[in-house]
Amino acid sequence: MQYSTSVVKTRDGADIYLHQWIPEHPDKLMLIVHGAVEHAYRYDYFARKLNKEGFAVFAPDHRGHGLTAKASGVFSHFGDEDGFLKVVDDLGEILDDVEKRFPGFPKAIFGHSLGSFLTRKFISMRGEEFKAAVISGTTWGNTLELKGGLVLAKLWSLFADKNKPNKSFDNFLWTQLNNKVKNRKGPRDFINSDEKEVEKYLEDPLNGNPITIEFGVQMSVGILQDREMEVFYHTPKDLAIYLISGMDDPLSNQGKDIDLIARKYRDAGVQSVTEKLYEGARHEVINEPNKDEVIAGIINWLKEHF
Repeated sequence: MQYSTSVVKTRDGADIYLHQWIPEHPDKLMLIVHGAVEHAYRYDYFARKLNKEGFAVFAPDHRGHGLTAKASGVFSHFGDEDGFLKVVDDLGEILDDVEKRFPGFPKAIFGHSLGSFLTRKFISMRGEEFKAAVISGTTWGNTLELKGGLVLAKLWSLFADKNKPNKSFDNFLWTQLNNKVKNRKGPRDFINSDEKEVEKYLEDPLNGNPITIEFGVQMSVGILQDREMEVFYHTPKDLAIYLISGMDDPLSNQGKDIDLIARKYRDAGVQSVTEKLYEGARHEVINEPNKDEVIAGIINWLKEHF
């Protein structure tokens, strides 16, 4: 296996850093789409497991994240406007770049949290290029919270630059989510039931940088866009979809949103939709104490569709 990074320059001039794990004899591709205020190298363990199954794995650090943010100096911000759709477009350009290097290889996509919002939109646009999509830790969202949050963000922006990191807004957003976790001890306990994994997340300087108000807006916009029925109807009917979450994940409404989204895909005619909820697990199921079980479940499901 060979790990490396490269840079993909997008049409609008952004430099997107791409992590890649390439086994000796790959025969299929996996595109990993990471979540908010984290970065793609956090998926190293998962990527190496996929390598053993013949997957060449590619994972970009989105705008405002990871090495992309470190190089640009702009953290936790997609762009001053239309940031969500810009990152969806980035995924398309990255996929084109990968396809040039591995033409004709069958492909899968894995999206977690914010990455799941991006993935759900992306597969409604280019889903025919994939055989399978794994959607982790996603949400339907609470309408009142989403629309109320957009109003609040607009009001907040009257008193602060919406495109600059805002610690107060950042604390407000994550506290709202973290407060839904029972027996919490710290500010990010919602991501994992394993305290050591939470500590590892908090100690990583590429994680958890304060978001901008506009970034919060773009996350809400992405969720609302994903709820539009055209997203479900434009998803290819023969694309296999695997929805996974922890039953203690506050973002997925303790797993209830997984069932709702699965029903929406089925109602739209998608033929193969599988759901899997893990008892006692929180948001990042592939980093939970039973991560080997979770990853084995993903791999076994992928084998059924390749």
